[in-house]
Amino acid sequence: MLERIFGTGRLFAGGLTVAVVAAIAVGCGASSRKTELTAPRAISFRDDDGVVHGVLYGRGALGIVLANQSDSDRSAWAPFARTLADRGYRVLAFDYGFSLPESDVAAAARALARLGARRVVLIGASKGAKAAVMAAAAAPPTVVGVISLSAERTTGGRNVVPSARELRLPTLFVTARDDPWSENDTPLLERAASNAASRRLVVVPGHAHGIDLTVNARARRAMFSFLRDRLRDPTSPEPLAKRCGTSTAASSRTFWFRSSDGLRLDGAVVGSGSTAIVLAHQYPSDLCPWLDYAGTLARSGFRAFLFDFRGFGESEEAQTPAATWRLQDDVAGAVTEARRQGARRVILVGASMGASVVVVAASTIRPLVDGVVSLSAEWDLDSLIGSHGLNAPRAAPLLRVPWLLATGSNDRLVSAGQTKALAARAGAPAHVVVVPNGGHGWSLLEASPTL
Repeated sequence: MLERIFGTGRLFAGGLTVAVVAAIAVGCGASSRKTELTAPRAISFRDDDGVVHGVLYGRGALGIVLANQSDSDRSAWAPFARTLADRGYRVLAFDYGFSLPESDVAAAARALARLGARRVVLIGASKGAKAAVMAAAAAPPTVVGVISLSAERTTGGRNVVPSARELRLPTLFVTARDDPWSENDTPLLERAASNAASRRLVVVPGHAHGIDLTVNARARRAMFSFLRDRLRDPTSPEPLAKRCGTSTAASSRTFWFRSSDGLRLDGAVVGSGSTAIVLAHQYPSDLCPWLDYAGTLARSGFRAFLFDFRGFGESEEAQTPAATWRLQDDVAGAVTEARRQGARRVILVGASMGASVVVVAASTIRPLVDGVVSLSAEWDLDSLIGSHGLNAPRAAPLLRVPWLLATGSNDRLVSAGQTKALAARAGAPAHVVVVPNGGHGWSLLEASPTL
């Protein structure tokens, strides 16, 4: 079926509609698999004095312990935990038991190791920040770093400074400039951690304390950068079989490559055909939900090229606000890498955010790609996510390659009317398919339209 679409020089030729609808309706279970991989699950583990109860997010082989502050429970971490799980990490948030807090943190790290986490970072907020420092001072196995949010110098009448002096692991300290509880104590602990392999102090404006720092843009950038540096494999990205939990991943090959503006991105290939299908993921997610569809492409004779946009998965995050959303440069880098690896033809396929990005990228990539497929292309990402230059309507007239646009009749984010209006702007042949009962983005791959 897919050969009829991609396997000819006359891409999107006459009589295509039936073939395209059937092709995009290939059942791959992508969206449901992503939900399965990141949905929270209850977990219990033992500390020194009994049982500790927690919640586990994600299924990656790179682990993160979240230790909460004294005025909240594990549920306060939920939004940040989901974000981390979406980036491919296995995250454990817990409520303290009857042992010392640092004993619970160490027990949580051991629980992650038993579940398969090869490397673990401890993240603590306020009370948890102190507990993470004290736990890390003992250098527990598999723990490779600490992030301390709003740490104070004492906890339960005990001085945290000696533990900071014993730290040997890389540590990131974060506080707010006007936080009355930690504005002085966190810098003090950072100075005390002079024996750590590396240490960094980030002070952000305002008075946010503990978990509230996870919504601060500067603090988040620092934390995500620290996590990538501590948890990623420096020689190659993590194997997808461990990261994504699908049988298709076993046949994939992972590698690093560069965006056109120089960021290091993680990529993977499934299949070995001479035509590469570059798959651009939707927001907020990573490459994992494409994997079953990549297997379908590979079985049909294509080379599926998956990658994570900057700041997602194991890909490097942009260091300036202006570069954060230059996602078209990531697609351009993927095309260059696919060609370097021997692809003779390249077709871009994107879902939702990725569907718009591939349009923008294809309008400028030279030599031209061989076609573009957009699943639920967002009308204007500039307005939607405050991006720069990701405006599909402006890019559409510059397209010089065939373009297929698909949307679902049940899509609440991108209507059939918007999709047809976008196609009408195309500077090359464009075809619109409305999938009966189809949803948004890569959920179209689960649809079963009746024609």
